[in-house]
Amino acid sequence: MEIIPKSIFVWYNIPKYDGFYRIRGSHKESEVEAYLKTDIENVKQDFTKESIDYNLAVNQLGTIKNINLLNAEVSAALSEINKLNDSRAAFKTGKGLLEAQNIKDAIVELKKVIEADEAYYIIAQELIKDTSADYKSAILDEANKLSSEQKFDEAIKLLGEALTIIPNDSDLTAKQTVYNKQHEEQLAAQLKEKIANLKENQKVSVVTTGTFTDWVDDIFVTITVKNNTEKVVKKYDVGWMGFDKDGYPVKTGWLSPDFLNVGNSETNIQPGKTYGANSGWRLTGGTSKSNDAVKFIACVKEVEYYDGTKWENEYYPYWVEANKEKPLTN
Repeated sequence: MEIIPKSIFVWYNIPKYDGFYRIRGSHKESEVEAYLKTDIENVKQDFTKESIDYNLAVNQLGTIKNINLLNAEVSAALSEINKLNDSRAAFKTGKGLLEAQNIKDAIVELKKVIEADEAYYIIAQELIKDTSADYKSAILDEANKLSSEQKFDEAIKLLGEALTIIPNDSDLTAKQTVYNKQHEEQLAAQLKEKIANLKENQKVSVVTTGTFTDWVDDIFVTITVKNNTEKVVKKYDVGWMGFDKDGYPVKTGWLSPDFLNVGNSETNIQPGKTYGANSGWRLTGGTSKSNDAVKFIACVKEVEYYDGTKWENEYYPYWVEANKEKPLTN
C-alpha cells in the first residue's frame, strides 16, 4: 500500500514552501485529513489481518504523523498496534512455555493476550482453561507438602502467587486461610518458647521483691537481684510494677507515681552474688504515706559491667508488655 503519494499534494493544489508542502491552514486541509483518516484505518486493518508486519505499520503511521495533521488519531492508532503487537508476542511466548512444561509462566503470558487480538484471544483462553486445572493441582500438592514440613510461610507465598494467576479460586483461597491460621499459631508458639528461654537465662535476674519501712515510716520497695555471670556488675537499671490486694495494677513511686517505674543502682555485684535485700526505692515520703501496693514484680532492664560491656535484657520489653496495667495472672 502506498502511503500518502506525492500526487495528493499536487491533486489538492497544496502550495510548497521551502521544499515542504504546508497543509495546515490551507484551503484543502479538511479534504487531506479525510484522505489520511482512511490511510490510518487501512494501516490498522492490515496489521490486524497480519498483511503487514509491526515495523512497516509503525513506519507508515510515522509518515502520516510527519505531515503534522491528525496527531491524536495517529497516536491512538500506534497505541492499538503496540497493544496488539505485545499481545501476539505474549501468545508466542506462552505457547513456547507450554511446550517447555512451564505451566505457571505460560498462563501468565497467555493472560496478556487481549480480546482485540481476535486471531489468538480465543485460543489463549482455551489453553488457559485446559492448563489451569493441572497448575492448580500441582500448586495444592506442593503447598500441602510444605505445610507437612511446617513451612507455612512458603506455602502461603506459593498460594498467593497462584491466586495472582488464578484469581478468586475458592480452593486456593480456602487453603491459604488454613495455612495463615497455622502460621499464626506456629509464630505464637515460637514466640512463647523464645520468651520462656529469655526469662530462664537472665544474666542478672530478680530473686525477690518486697517492702520495708524506715525509722520515719517511709515505705521502700526492695528488689533483690542476682549476678548470673562471671563478670562484676558495676550498675544496673531495674523496672518494677505494683499491685493491690486483689492483684490489680496501681501507680507507685514517690515523686512521679506510675504503673511502671525504673530504678538505677550503682552497686558492685560479684559473680554469683545477690544484692538489694537491704536497700530500695522510696514509695512514700514526707506527708505522703499512701501506698496501695501490696505486691511487686520486677525485671532487670540493663546492666553495665566493670569490663565496659553492657547487657540489654531482651526479655524486658516482653515483660513490660505482658504485665503493665494488667491484673496479675498468678
